[in-house]
Amino acid sequence: MDKKTFLVVDDEPIICNLLAKIFDHLGYKYYLANNSLSAVETLKEHLDEIDIAIVDLIMPETDGLETIKNLKEIKGDLIALLSSGQSENSFDNANRTSAVDGFLSKPYRVEHLTAVLKEYLDKS
Repeated sequence: MDKKTFLVVDDEPIICNLLAKIFDHLGYKYYLANNSLSAVETLKEHLDEIDIAIVDLIMPETDGLETIKNLKEIKGDLIALLSSGQSENSFDNANRTSAVDGFLSKPYRVEHLTAVLKEYLDKS
């Protein structure tokens, strides 16, 4: 898997810290954002660097689906994975927009995370 740069968007610091440790372990560069506004600003600042976004489904103010739509308006080829502790089938698939490239379930495990990321990064 090529070394790519990630944007993690989650309102829970423990989740951001966990993914930061995993990405540090795997040798990836990443940026952290705790809400949609911060995610949009971070993407604009690092537009040419960020390849993939992992966005929490349930966040205050702006949810993950809307956040992904906002990010894709800025960078259409961004790979955007929606993340949730719910199973992929448990949330309303009718609300899943075409902007969402995939789903990443919580809790994160290094092996599963690596496999899911490889699947999407191999497409880029």
